[in-house]
Amino acid sequence: MKINKIFKISIHRVKQNKKRNLIIAIPIILITILLLTINIIQYSMENYIKSLENNLTMRTISSIRYSVFEYEEIIEKIENIEHVDMVIGEYEENIYGYKYCEQLKTKDADGYVKINPINTKTCPDITNGRKLQEDDKYVLIIPSKIYADIEGEPTRFRDIYIEKRNLNVEYINGEDLVGKKITISFEASNGNTLEKQFEIIGTYDSNLYNDMSTLYAPKEIIKEINLELNPDLLPELEISVVVDKIENVELVKNELISQGLYEKSAILQEAQKGDTSETEANISRVTNINVETINIMKKLIIFLLLASILIFLSFLITTNINKAYLSSTEIGVLKAEGYTNKDIQKMTIIENIIVCIISIMVSFIVFILIINISNIIMDYIIKKDTIGLTMNEIREQLFYIRQIPKKINPLFVLGISVVIIIIEVINTIFINKKILRKNIRELLKS
Repeated sequence: MKINKIFKISIHRVKQNKKRNLIIAIPIILITILLLTINIIQYSMENYIKSLENNLTMRTISSIRYSVFEYEEIIEKIENIEHVDMVIGEYEENIYGYKYCEQLKTKDADGYVKINPINTKTCPDITNGRKLQEDDKYVLIIPSKIYADIEGEPTRFRDIYIEKRNLNVEYINGEDLVGKKITISFEASNGNTLEKQFEIIGTYDSNLYNDMSTLYAPKEIIKEINLELNPDLLPELEISVVVDKIENVELVKNELISQGLYEKSAILQEAQKGDTSETEANISRVTNINVETINIMKKLIIFLLLASILIFLSFLITTNINKAYLSSTEIGVLKAEGYTNKDIQKMTIIENIIVCIISIMVSFIVFILIINISNIIMDYIIKKDTIGLTMNEIREQLFYIRQIPKKINPLFVLGISVVIIIIEVINTIFINKKILRKNIRELLKS
């Protein structure tokens, strides 16, 4: 029989056997939704973390302490380790004092900013202007969208804080400042004050880096300002190491340990914080999603993956057997009408493939609805006033998870669709072989 006629009969059977085909459709819809859920958690997090790879904190191994007598020697050894981009002394990492800029002040923000160190290798990706050059001194790379901090308000929960106070927040467009100069005032705890003028040479994407208040300056300038503000500073006893890529953080950390360059007390301090890797700790600092939440998400992925495989295999085998049993009389009629076993096998396979494709399409629609509903629920919980530290922690974590752009890997979608169809075809062939061995009388009796 010609394939086009078999195809027409198969489509007619799909329309005729709607209730019977639901037996196959339901497990396929369930498995597809589960697999899409796994993918959106994993793929979105991976893409989000990848977008943050140029963030210094993301690639920094901190709390490496040494005595003043071996400090210079240790720094030289660390700089020779493969994948190390920059070694930052304690007073090159942070300016010890308030950092205030009148030009970054708005009606809702007081103009307090953060300043992080950079060099030519660790400079963020620039969206406007230019990157840092070797001879640059008093220059800044700033966010494309700036919201300078409110004095005394924590930045971690700032967006919810703004929303709660119903502030009509005014942001500054960083790109408008490229090529211009701004003055930043510094005030140390000992009362010393200082003013420095910086040229804005470029901007980075504040949305991509999840940051609207960090300015980047050469680390030598940060140290210079620290020493001017606090001339009595002791020589640095603590350093941090910036790695070239996020995937090499653990590699560099292990090399530091093997060479005896990572002090035991620092390792103990890290262990006391929980059984986490340096990479996970960096991710949690940059994304503001804590390590517990990251681990929960990982466990959720593993659980959903195992559950989906078990559910799919058990349901699919059971439902195909049930459908085949219910279709045995119909198969008997087809045999009586003169259709060969080969023709009937083709009809059943095509029918089930069509059911698979429709089920996968329905799964996408249901999945999009689930995502939208979950976003509405998260938004409600985030905005709702709550009493209790635990609930506020949950709200905060949900807020940061909500910021992750939801992405599905198209290759994964294509892959699971193909795998589902292949498994269904194989299952159909094996089950039908057993039924097609029966004669017409046996099939019609069943």
